[in-house]
Amino acid sequence: MHHKKYKIREKLMAASGRSRQANTPLEPSKKSDGRVSFPHRMSLDLTPAQYEWLKEAAWQNRQSASGLLRLIIDQLMADPSQLNAIVKK
Repeated sequence: MHHKKYKIREKLMAASGRSRQANTPLEPSKKSDGRVSFPHRMSLDLTPAQYEWLKEAAWQNRQSASGLLRLIIDQLMADPSQLNAIVKK
C-alpha cells in the first residue's frame, strides 16, 4: 500500500513540475522581478587565469558568467563530439 501512495505522490509532483529530491522545480522559474531562478547550484574551483577569462568573456558577450557557462554546457549537450574532442587533448 505504501508503494502505491509513493507512486501517486511522484506522479502529482511530476505533473506540477517539481522533483521528489528536495521538492525543487525541474525547470528554471521566473521570480517576481523578472529574473530567472535555477533549481541547481554548483561551486567551481578556478585558477586566477580561468576566473579572469570567464569574467571577461561573459562581459564581452553581455552575459553573466553562469549564463555563459549554461550556454557552453547546452552547446556541448547538443553535440557531445565537441566535448570528446576537448577531453581527448
